[in-house]
Amino acid sequence: MATIKFYLRKSTTSNTAGIQCSVSWPGNRIQKSTGQTCLVKDWSESSSRIKPSGYHSNPINSLLDTIFSNLNTHFTNCRLGKSPILQEEIEEIISGKTAPSKSQIIEELIKEFSAASLSGDRRTSEGKKITAGTLKGYKNSFTCLMAYLTPKRITSIDQVTEKAIKGWQAWQWEDKPGKNKKGEDIVVPGYYDNYVGRNARVWNAFATWLENTGKSNKLPRAKAWKEDIDIVALEPDELKAMAQWSPADPIIVYTRDIFLLGCMTCLRVSDLLSLKSDNVVNSAGGWSLSVVVTKTTKSMQIKLNPFSKKIIEERMAQGNDFLFPDVSDQEFNRRLKDLSKAFALHLKEANIETANNWMGNFARTRYRAGEPFTDVVPMVDMVSSHTMRRTGITSLLIMGVPEILVKKVSGHSGTSKSFAKYVRFAQHFIDSTANSAWIKVFE
Repeated sequence: MATIKFYLRKSTTSNTAGIQCSVSWPGNRIQKSTGQTCLVKDWSESSSRIKPSGYHSNPINSLLDTIFSNLNTHFTNCRLGKSPILQEEIEEIISGKTAPSKSQIIEELIKEFSAASLSGDRRTSEGKKITAGTLKGYKNSFTCLMAYLTPKRITSIDQVTEKAIKGWQAWQWEDKPGKNKKGEDIVVPGYYDNYVGRNARVWNAFATWLENTGKSNKLPRAKAWKEDIDIVALEPDELKAMAQWSPADPIIVYTRDIFLLGCMTCLRVSDLLSLKSDNVVNSAGGWSLSVVVTKTTKSMQIKLNPFSKKIIEERMAQGNDFLFPDVSDQEFNRRLKDLSKAFALHLKEANIETANNWMGNFARTRYRAGEPFTDVVPMVDMVSSHTMRRTGITSLLIMGVPEILVKKVSGHSGTSKSFAKYVRFAQHFIDSTANSAWIKVFE
């Protein structure tokens, strides 16, 4: 990629000459003094170094070797980081500035971290192997990190300062120019605190690994921001209405059945759509699902009620290995929007009143750097694959199942902090229902 050569800048009036460095790459050429001199008679044109017998040959040749190596490393870094090559940086290296070694390049260290996490050399604090979902999250977070660092020419781990990390987090909150599917210019909204916090936790884990393995000295940590989001969940009466509904569209029926099964099992969508016939256990005690949860690697036995058993039986009758073979997480979320719109129309036509206003809007509050931002979105757009699990957990709480038992069903730990939002939602429903009942008494 680059041609590097040392030569003498000779003078007709002196027997000594300055050692110059010439660096050329496509369309560019730089010539600069190395700051070193030698006797003209001691210089070897063939090796571009001082002859072994020359004065001060060892220290000066060693310095020239270092400059040559650092220049090559710099060009490699720019290529890996897809960064432009700047003249001033080349000149600094020729003048003696040391370029980062390959072992200090951030992208190379990320590859090592990811490989160690994949192979099992690096594990969780509990000694468990890193899951595929977590590895996917790492990749997304590192892509975000490099999207910020690369344009700023931060390619070496020792360049990552506290200021750089704070700048990265601030950049994530900012709105950015982008393109829609039609290629039109749009403004892409900045990320919210949960996303920024998730990326922060990945960086912090990466920094800890670098320090523990001796690949870096002390590195700055990122603040793990977190926001408490208002959740959307169907209430028991809405679940009943959906189960009794008979849509004409078979795709809507299929999506409805997956959604209801997700509510009744409290499984995450990745585990739900990965179910196979082998996961179904038919014993004297009835039908159940035997599942190893991807996120926690815990084994769970989930008892199937008559309605969920009917859904499973229909899927097993198809004779496929996977119970839901033709839908991905992304496609399922897209279909859920169609399901929500159809269900909202059904409720309206059947004149069924529910706690959620399916034909109305939902005021959603999110946070950036702790500051609230409220936007209003259609209720039907708020339903996603996460809604299944939220609905299942809150429904059990609303129906009086003790928290400790609900946690066993959902897979939450006994000390889980995230479980509190489900308790608050259930309590709000109970309070609202009780209040409405008392109002009717005294009307």
